[in-house]
Amino acid sequence: YSFILSRSVPKQFELLLLKIHLSRNKYVTVAACYRPPSATSFALDTISELIALHLSSEVVLLGDLNWDMLNTPAVLQSKIDALNLTQIIKEPTRYNPKSITMGTLLEIILTNSPSKYTSAVFNQDLSNHCLIACHHTFSTMQSGFRAGHGCTSVTLKVLNDIKTAIDKRQTYTDNWSYFHSQKDKLTIRQTLIYIFPLPTTPFKTRLPSPIMTTPNQSRTPRGVGTPLSPNRITRLQEKDDLCNLNDRLAVYIDKVRSLESENAGLRMRITESETEISREMKGMKAAYEAELADARQTLDSVAKERARLQLELGKVREDYKELKARNTKKESDLAGALLRLKDLEALLNSKDASLTTALGEKRNLEAEVRNLKAQLAKLETSLSDAKKQLQDEMLRRVDGENRIQTVKEELEFQKNLYTEVRLSDIVTTVTMMMIIIILRHFN
Repeated sequence: YSFILSRSVPKQFELLLLKIHLSRNKYVTVAACYRPPSATSFALDTISELIALHLSSEVVLLGDLNWDMLNTPAVLQSKIDALNLTQIIKEPTRYNPKSITMGTLLEIILTNSPSKYTSAVFNQDLSNHCLIACHHTFSTMQSGFRAGHGCTSVTLKVLNDIKTAIDKRQTYTDNWSYFHSQKDKLTIRQTLIYIFPLPTTPFKTRLPSPIMTTPNQSRTPRGVGTPLSPNRITRLQEKDDLCNLNDRLAVYIDKVRSLESENAGLRMRITESETEISREMKGMKAAYEAELADARQTLDSVAKERARLQLELGKVREDYKELKARNTKKESDLAGALLRLKDLEALLNSKDASLTTALGEKRNLEAEVRNLKAQLAKLETSLSDAKKQLQDEMLRRVDGENRIQTVKEELEFQKNLYTEVRLSDIVTTVTMMMIIIILRHFN
């Protein structure tokens, strides 16, 4: 085997790629992978990108992805379908101790050639995970040839060996026992069917071709008119069959010689084409290896950058979670503030209504005040007029009282002057005068 790649990203995945050589031109790419349960889905993208570079050959992916393959997630199934891989383990590999009937399939054996593998699950009671195994079957040589177009050098060698072995045998039964004793029955069967078929071929009943017919096929046993014993008849029949077989082998030898000459020409052409192809392949291989080295370096740098971005993404996600928690708290506070604002708006509306009512009452009161002020002004005017009239009346009263006092003094003086006889007349006269004065004063 040869080492291809080893990649490990902490808390994401571990991956190992090996190339196992089955023959000179045939190999299998084996990948072993482990993905922890805490890994993100981006780890699956990186694993898929690394495996996709080797899908031109046969690929086998082994390991544990910590996903239940009995209920494959959509993200994993899409990657498996994109890589054209098939899970060959179909039964659970980890059972629940509390419920034996319930189990999960965490281990994987994924391949793009499922027909070449057989798998099995072993429960050894050594761990809560069962042991899984697979067996790869392959063939290093492809047997068979096409009739009418020659055959390969390997088939020619087998046919030459058959001819030599038949020449050493004497009877019909020995010839067929030789065919039955050979291990490579497929090549011998194709030889009998396609090169020199016989009516008694044990593998396939086929009439002899007119091209392969020889004069010996129309022979009749000697002494046909005389009675013969059964053993003699059998021997004559075997001899006739043997002659027929020898004639056919002669035709076959000529065919082999022509095929050998054709094979020599083909070998020369193959050698020339192989030389040209090897020359072209060397240049292509060097260019491919250089391009592959650049691609691997680019892939390594991209993987490192991806790992760094994943770490940064993890930090950003943590910051996002923290900000989201803070935002949730702020949103709850905002919801409380909005409820408080609604209550305050309702209270403000009620206060506005009260204020509107108070303003209306104020306007009414102001109108009443203006009316009262107007009335007060009128009353003050009336009062001032009344005061003036009162002052005038008081002056008049004082003047009248002074006049009355003067009159009284005059009357007292007249009283003293006049006699008692005329006292009553004087009093009457004075009284009348006082009444006249008072009436004049009020008028």
